[in-house]
Amino acid sequence: MTDNRFPSPGTDARFPSPGTDARFPSPGVDNEHLADGTDTRFQGASYGGVDFVAAMSTLLSGTPGFVIDPNDASVNFTDTAGTIPVSNPGVDTVARFNTKFGTTVYNCQNGTVSGQYLWTGTSYQLDGIDDLLQNTGVAWPSGMTALTYTVRVRIDSTARENAVLGLSTSVTTTIRLLFRTLVGGGLGLYLRRLDGDTQQDFVTSSGLVTAGVDTTLQFVVNYLTGAVEIFVNGTSVLSSTLTGTDGVNGVSATSSARWRDALNPTNTLNDWLGGRQGAQVMAVNQALTGTDLANCRGFVERFAL
Repeated sequence: MTDNRFPSPGTDARFPSPGTDARFPSPGVDNEHLADGTDTRFQGASYGGVDFVAAMSTLLSGTPGFVIDPNDASVNFTDTAGTIPVSNPGVDTVARFNTKFGTTVYNCQNGTVSGQYLWTGTSYQLDGIDDLLQNTGVAWPSGMTALTYTVRVRIDSTARENAVLGLSTSVTTTIRLLFRTLVGGGLGLYLRRLDGDTQQDFVTSSGLVTAGVDTTLQFVVNYLTGAVEIFVNGTSVLSSTLTGTDGVNGVSATSSARWRDALNPTNTLNDWLGGRQGAQVMAVNQALTGTDLANCRGFVERFAL
């Protein structure tokens, strides 16, 4: 059984820096247990008989999808060239991460911004001001027929929007898709089907996300049928339909080439998600349901942030 408290020799993930106890970051918050009572200290790659790492490898093999894994020091680097892996949780900053499984891409520090991600050993600590990593080339197929996204986050405030994922064109900041938490703890998913179609903003009720609490967010978009669904901690909180012309004859959907992680709501370089961002699963051309969707959640919930 894997003990997540000690991910490597001499490393204690419970205390990422002097005076900091990651187990109990604020009164009433227990990061060693999920809401359903799951003990994350001993979850590891396998829990409840499911090997989530193997499940993700199988699910994404041969697809344009991928995983972002801050728990794996070998794919997180302090330099944009990807030659110096992180090794010191709470001290090292991430200037580049490589993805795992599926299609291998990498996201690097943006030349316009000086900020990097602080690596905690199990997550990226984001300051909400100038932390941005984005892929420098096209990481998507020319059109997506479906998209399923899963991420573990801990936002630091519900008094402002926190953008979790931004997709734009390969050479501009024109938004194709934006997934974000809203003022009051709701969620918003802003997207469209064909590039010529009108952007739509799907907004949930408030109070779904709490500041300082680890939360799993998911959305599933089927561009061919238009089906859209948003989940919080495995529970569906919104189900709706995209309008537009695409998908009628099986034509692939919007071309969203540039992927910006934790981009700010207005897609400019001045304000991003504040808090922590954990593992992410991006299943491209797959509208996941049932066990596959649950396994994505299990993968990102392997470690407390």
